[in-house]
Amino acid sequence: MNLKRKNADPHGACARIGHWMAPLLLGVLCGCGMGGDQGANGLPAPGHMELISVTPISEVAGASLIPHDAFETWWAGAPAPASEVVLIPQSGSTIERDSNGAADGLIAIRQTWTEKDSRWAPQRLFGVRLENLTPMQEYTFSAAFRAADGISATIEVYADSEPGAPLNHVALNWVEVMGDGNWQRVQARFSPGEFDSVRIVTAHYDAIPAESTVEVSWDEWRLSEQGPASWPEPEADGENLILNGSFETWVPGEPAPRGPFTAPGARFGHSSVVPWMIAPVGTTCAQQRWTESDQEDPVEGLFGVEAEVASGTDYEFRCVAHTGGKYRCVVEVHAKDGASWKLLGSAELGADKAWQHGVVTFNSGDSSSVRIVTRSLESDAGYPSEVAFDAWKLQAVAE
Repeated sequence: MNLKRKNADPHGACARIGHWMAPLLLGVLCGCGMGGDQGANGLPAPGHMELISVTPISEVAGASLIPHDAFETWWAGAPAPASEVVLIPQSGSTIERDSNGAADGLIAIRQTWTEKDSRWAPQRLFGVRLENLTPMQEYTFSAAFRAADGISATIEVYADSEPGAPLNHVALNWVEVMGDGNWQRVQARFSPGEFDSVRIVTAHYDAIPAESTVEVSWDEWRLSEQGPASWPEPEADGENLILNGSFETWVPGEPAPRGPFTAPGARFGHSSVVPWMIAPVGTTCAQQRWTESDQEDPVEGLFGVEAEVASGTDYEFRCVAHTGGKYRCVVEVHAKDGASWKLLGSAELGADKAWQHGVVTFNSGDSSSVRIVTRSLESDAGYPSEVAFDAWKLQAVAE
């Protein structure tokens, strides 16, 4: 009998035993009849234990930051693994013990979806919530999964807030997995930025026919710290007058992308903006969420960007936006006019289910700089409303 078993100590006792574990076990086992009769096939007799090998916990390579990462502590009859970090799915799917050949060890988790998940409710998904991570560090998450050929799901990483508080919706990374009937492994890197807690969750977003289900098994969830993370400084993009118009340089936790951007005014509290990892250009876009109308808010209190322009020149501003198929918003270009702002042009973005382009053409007049901002518009869906923005570009119109 090999006493070496993954996660055989669900309460962390082995971690306290340390390097003197092997001598202690050897001494105990020597008093348990090491010289007893042999059983069938040369194995020790019933009730007899024989030490084959011991691996000190501190020498296990790449120790994971996820407690009980292999789900071996899911006892029969329990509703979930015996781990305080596991999040039970709130809708769309259920989880159960899968003892039908785990990737490693004895137990895996089988997740069964009867309906697709909502992209806007990650706090309701199955996964783990991890606290006390080191801000501004890079981490690697890896997992084993098994699904029937062609079955897909996603693993998503979100920065998290305090327990019980609304989720920040700051997406740090995501990866799609595709089943082939066998156990496979997947890996994703991320940094929590200025946060110290994250959620790692699973989701299935494709429609599921009535009377059908989608199943994926999970095992060996591991998280390891890699070292300091870094973000490049914003750089000029050709003739684009907006630095970091693709939002690629945005540290999670900072109120706005790096560059000449302005965050929504905190004293109004009508909207917030965070980096989002599903982007049509590059890897990052800006996700703005309104809880109330900001139609009466001053220009200084809106999300936007400032850019220098030449006076008396025609310009064109372009952006890409996704309104979720049910929300509306407007992009406005303003110039300072004494103590007030003068509207130079605007473009409405309707309730389209696909990424759409917004275009504003204007003349700068006597101004040497402009501010480009966003506002919500009333829609049948009401509030809260969410719109994703990407690829902000400002150029002079060629004569």
